[in-house]
Amino acid sequence: MLQKYKRFLLISGIVVFIISTPIYAFMKVVLPDALLERIRSELPDGVELKIDNVSSKLDLAILYEGVQLTTNSQTIEIPVLEIKPILSFKNPVQFLAESFSFQTETSAISASKVEGLVNISKISLHELTIEGKFNNIKSPEDIVLSQGEFVIAGLNSQSQDFDLQANEVKLTLRTPQGPLFLNINNGRAMFRKTDTLSGTIQAQKFDFELVSKDNPNIGKAASAGEAQFNFSFEKPNEQAPWALPIDAVLKKIQTKNGAIFDRFEVQARGQWTGNSLLKCGFGNLISRDLQCGKMTDVLDMSIKLKDENRFLHFFGDGFCVAPDSGCRQTIKAKLESLGTQELFSELMNSGLLSPVLFSVFMGMLMGSPSANYEVEHSIDVSVDGGTIFINEMALF
Repeated sequence: MLQKYKRFLLISGIVVFIISTPIYAFMKVVLPDALLERIRSELPDGVELKIDNVSSKLDLAILYEGVQLTTNSQTIEIPVLEIKPILSFKNPVQFLAESFSFQTETSAISASKVEGLVNISKISLHELTIEGKFNNIKSPEDIVLSQGEFVIAGLNSQSQDFDLQANEVKLTLRTPQGPLFLNINNGRAMFRKTDTLSGTIQAQKFDFELVSKDNPNIGKAASAGEAQFNFSFEKPNEQAPWALPIDAVLKKIQTKNGAIFDRFEVQARGQWTGNSLLKCGFGNLISRDLQCGKMTDVLDMSIKLKDENRFLHFFGDGFCVAPDSGCRQTIKAKLESLGTQELFSELMNSGLLSPVLFSVFMGMLMGSPSANYEVEHSIDVSVDGGTIFINEMALF
């Protein structure tokens, strides 16, 4: 009986070897080029793929060297990309890249040790999902993301989803007042791209510091225990202008001087003017096509600082207030407060605001009691050109 089993196993092994040998040869010799041609056939118009060399390894992994994917304004470069099959029905393909770079006309981003799994539904790139992890991502603009994961869904479809998580994100922004340093811990960014773009950015801890360009030893710093930022580009119809609604919430804010606030909320809607009423797609908008006009107005603005039963609320509309608007700025707004004296004392100790301007606004607000029982003090704030008006009286 045992001899029969041995004979059966021997014959089975020979059959498997005879069958698998041409399959193995096909996987090593034919598959790399076949897969490459399939990818090229699925690329959208205007996208060009170049690869210097293609080879395969004993474990059936495929090595693509000198990978370059280009469009009119973007370039992706991967010196060596390794793609290998794995035993998984859900994620049959794994890719590895020691380095990865993404370049546009205005920026560049590089990543190291990128690993990912590809989920292909119906063998079509229109249903392709990539998920993976990275060691770090950085750019010349001082953006660094460390130890994270990502998911990209619908890579070549009309609707695309991008989900990125990182243990730490460091970002440096150049402002007229000086460099602004941002540090995000346990951050997550989720974006959806259709014919527009929307997204959410979250962080479990958020720190920032604005350093004076005139005196690097002087800075304004604060941190938040939790932060969330939402945005969406919107164009209801061809006749309507483009708009950019945003809202942000920071919780448990603490300054380096010890001041603590429960919640900071911002809501606003940026609006384009000029030629944006003409046909202008999202791609034209992002590339700053002249036919799209430009964002000039910030409407439905609301900035609110809350602390227990106290609050400071600034809200209103601003016209021609965005940078490079090219028109005379006008602001019509209102400033309301509750628990004014205690809240202003905390703000003064925070060191975040200009003491001179802050003292002027505090004095004007304390001298304007409100008839609304839910509000302690209230003033009207307006700006016409370079002149600030408080309750219709010029401030300077």
